[in-house]
Amino acid sequence: MPQDSDHFGRRIYKVFRYAGSERPAEFLLFWGDPSSGVAYPLSMSIVDEVKRHDRGERGFSAEDSDVINARLVEQRRRESRDLGKAIAEEHGDRMAGKKSSVLFAGKNLQLSRIRQRRTRPPELRP
Repeated sequence: MPQDSDHFGRRIYKVFRYAGSERPAEFLLFWGDPSSGVAYPLSMSIVDEVKRHDRGERGFSAEDSDVINARLVEQRRRESRDLGKAIAEEHGDRMAGKKSSVLFAGKNLQLSRIRQRRTRPPELRP
């Protein structure tokens, strides 16, 4: 909650935890530089800091969300690169001209070859 309770009239941010009407609010942290008393600008970092201080949430990692996002982006890039390498290995021979895919020898292809053989001159027939 923003408060203008600084000795110099500056705006400061204090985070309290409300635990019901029977107990007083518990002070968690001061969002600012403790030595100079200047408040930090509001950002998502304050949410990460509050989650780090939250005792009710089990298993929360106190890592910064920017670090987590950078790790996630790097992991997805690595997976994409590995997938691209696997595809290149699978189709590498075809792209280099060493292998070719076999055409399906269907009925129409057979009829086309028979017609072609009938219409060729005798000297060109096999």
